[in-house]
Amino acid sequence: MPTQYNGKDVMTFYAGNVDSTGVGFGTYRVMDHDFNTVAKVGLQQPYMHDFHEFQMIGPHTAVFSSYHAIPFNFTDVEGATDEHKWVFENRVTEIDVDTDEVLFQWNSIDHIPVNDTKVKNALKNDGKESRQPFDYMHLNSITKDDEGNFLICCRNLWSLYYIDGDSGKVIWSLGMSDGGSDWELEEDAQFAYQHHARWVDPEAINQPKEDNVKYLSIFDNGMSGAATAVNLRDTSRGIIVKLDSSYGATSDKSKIGKVSLVQEFKPFDETEKSVSQGSMQLLSNGNVFIGWGSSPKVTEHTINGDIVFAATINDGDHVSYRAFKGPFNGRPQDVPALVSVYDENKDTTTCFFSWNGASEVKSWSLYGGSTKDEMEEIESDIPHNTFESNYEATGYFPYTKIKALAEDGTVINEGLCQTYFQKA
Repeated sequence: MPTQYNGKDVMTFYAGNVDSTGVGFGTYRVMDHDFNTVAKVGLQQPYMHDFHEFQMIGPHTAVFSSYHAIPFNFTDVEGATDEHKWVFENRVTEIDVDTDEVLFQWNSIDHIPVNDTKVKNALKNDGKESRQPFDYMHLNSITKDDEGNFLICCRNLWSLYYIDGDSGKVIWSLGMSDGGSDWELEEDAQFAYQHHARWVDPEAINQPKEDNVKYLSIFDNGMSGAATAVNLRDTSRGIIVKLDSSYGATSDKSKIGKVSLVQEFKPFDETEKSVSQGSMQLLSNGNVFIGWGSSPKVTEHTINGDIVFAATINDGDHVSYRAFKGPFNGRPQDVPALVSVYDENKDTTTCFFSWNGASEVKSWSLYGGSTKDEMEEIESDIPHNTFESNYEATGYFPYTKIKALAEDGTVINEGLCQTYFQKA
C-alpha cells in the first residue's frame, strides 16, 4: 500500500505464501519510487508472518499480524470434542522497521476466549490436526492510536477489540461475539465477518469534535463464503459508525455507550456479495475509497455515499484483499519493454510496448528505421491507457524504438528492439 517511511513516500507489500487455511507465512517489504527494497521486516523473528495486516504507524514503526497453530484444550468450547486439539493463536506485533526490533507483542489466547467465536460450526472440519487448526478469531486489521492503544479487527468473532498498549489487556470489545459486547449496537450499526477497522477524524466526515465521542470506519462483509457459515445479511457495505460514551448515551448501565450508524456505502450493484476480504479508506479530498475484496471491484464515494468512480479489476478474474488510492510515482530502473514483429504477408510491423511500474507515462512516441542509429518517427502521442499498448505500422522496420513521454511531453526513458521477422 502507499504510505510513508522516514518521511518519504513508499510502497509496502507482503512477500510470502498463502496456504489452504487462508493465512499467510512470509515477511514484508518496503520499496521506494525506484522499486528498490529499502527495508525488509520480520526476518529476525523465529516465526513467519501473515499477509492480513502490515501498517506503518510512525516514521519508522509498524504493526503486523501473525497466525500460529498451537495445541489447545477445547474442554470449555461449545461443540468441541476430544478430537479437537489445535487452534490458531493470533499475534499483534509492533516493530521498529529500521532495526527489526520487536517493541510490543500480544497474543489472542491469553486475552480472548476461544468460546467467544461466531464460527463454531467450523469445528465440524477444523481443529483436529495441526495443518488445519480452528481459526476462532481471524485477525485481519490492526492500528494504534495517539493514546498508545491498539484497535484490532477479528472477522470470526464479528468484533473489534481495544487493547491496552502497555499491559495487553482488553479495554473493551465492540461487536456481536458469543462473549458479548461492551457497547450497545443499534441494529443498523451491526456488522459481521468485517475487515479493515480504522479510527476516523470527525472533521474528515463533517462531524463536530465532541468529548466522549469517536468514529470508526469498517468494511462490513455481512457474510462468509464458508459452507458452515451463519450470515448476518446477504449484501456487503462500507460503514462509518459513531461511538458515544457520553452520559445518557445508553440506558444499559452495563455498557460503555452506544454505537450508531453515521453513513453506509453501497456497491454500484447493491446485491454485491463480498464473502471475504475488503477495505475502506478515507481520502484527503473527503471521499471514501472501497475495495470489495472477493468481489474484484473498487468504488469511490462522496462522504454522503454517492458513487463518483467505479472499476472492475481484470474483468473479474482476480480478487484484491485490499485496495488503496494514494500518491506514489513509480520510476522503474529498467527501460520500457518493446517487442516488434514484421508480418511479411501483411507487410506490417506490429509493436507491443509497456513499462511495468511507471506511473508518470502519459503517452508514447514510436520510431522505426533500418538501423538503430537511423530512425524516423512512425507515430507520436500514442495514448498510454492500458498496461500493454500496441501499434501496427505499415512496412518493414528492422529496428524500432519507443519513447515514454510525461504529461509535459518530455522523454522519461526509451526502449529499443530489433524486429522479429514473421515469414508468409
